[in-house]
Amino acid sequence: MSESDFRFPAVLVNRRISAPLTASEVIDPQNDHLRYGLGWTHSTWYSTEEFPEWTVEPDVEIIQRIAKECIGTEDEPTVSFLGGGGYNQAYLIRFGSGGGAKKELVFRAALPVYPHYKTASEVATLEFLRNHCTGLPVPRVHFYNTSSDPSENELRFEWILMERVEGVDLQPGKMWGRRYAGMDRMREVVENVASLLKQLQMIRFPAIGSLFLEADLPIAPYDGYPVWIQRLLAWSGRFALFHGQKPCS
Repeated sequence: MSESDFRFPAVLVNRRISAPLTASEVIDPQNDHLRYGLGWTHSTWYSTEEFPEWTVEPDVEIIQRIAKECIGTEDEPTVSFLGGGGYNQAYLIRFGSGGGAKKELVFRAALPVYPHYKTASEVATLEFLRNHCTGLPVPRVHFYNTSSDPSENELRFEWILMERVEGVDLQPGKMWGRRYAGMDRMREVVENVASLLKQLQMIRFPAIGSLFLEADLPIAPYDGYPVWIQRLLAWSGRFALFHGQKPCS
């Protein structure tokens, strides 16, 4: 397997085929078919706060097939669990064996807490930061799919296939602290992080909202987008609090 066997698109293209639904259709509680694998649970029996949970685990064999199809090679990739959180599960994809060229990618599957729009915005944001922030370690997205329709996405979970960014996890007690890094090294890391945060703070936009690629926006005209009165994708509150209504109505 040679380096030329790794084929990546020059322009980002969503692998979903159908046009995305409007925001109002996405958050409509009647459209439960859009929320495959998503459940909600309480952290404790006395808590009213809800947390997302995976009711179905992503199929590793399907992830392997998707990665192989995307890269367009006969080489069989290996898939191993990398890590996960409340919304996402990440897998390390390894291509290449023996003395040939090797490639490591990250495949991230996401729960449909805000179908299509969350993943689409994350892809656009990563692309924007990669092109506007020098020195910021941002992975390049190669392929993604924001559909949960099994005819368009065998996995049914929205996913992103992207570069693996090299780095060190500064875990307290392992790689972070005076005992492990020393004060000079810790100061250098903090200064570098502050410099990157300053770059991000200097970015100005003409309006509030999320970033999207134009191709990922619905064709339908503006239909009155929902209004949140707490952070987007908050643990509680599910989707929107004013579905189908005007603000303050």
